[in-house]
Amino acid sequence: MQKPALETNVERPSRDTRRHDGTDDQSILEGPVGRDQSLEQVREILFGAESRRAEAERRALDDKTSERFGKLEAEHERRFEKLMQELVQRFERTCAMLEAEANERRNAMRIQQDELIARLEKAAATLGQAKTGREELAGLLTEVASRLRSASTA
Repeated sequence: MQKPALETNVERPSRDTRRHDGTDDQSILEGPVGRDQSLEQVREILFGAESRRAEAERRALDDKTSERFGKLEAEHERRFEKLMQELVQRFERTCAMLEAEANERRNAMRIQQDELIARLEKAAATLGQAKTGREELAGLLTEVASRLRSASTA
């Protein structure tokens, strides 16, 4: 007995989903016929196992995706916290450095001011001893020195 040969170049007619009454398959499935209980039972028999398998795969994929998202979110939070800690430390170091620099400048200004006061007092004493006619100038220099001294202590 010989097996019938299959033709490889068989053209199939295009599938027309339109019915002779003008409706298509999708509208029938969505209508009252599609919601018939017996049709639902036939669908369950024909496609139930495949549908359950596909649903189980979808749930497994959702679980993996949720787990991965949770891990990525936790890693993001950890890195963000680490970055924030590093930024706070840098900020505190910068503030401490600026405060130390400001104190150093304040001390240098105080030293310069004390030196200026000492020079003014010395100049006032020298003028007072050398020339008595310039007593007013010596008094003014003494007054400036005392004002500078009071400003430096404030």
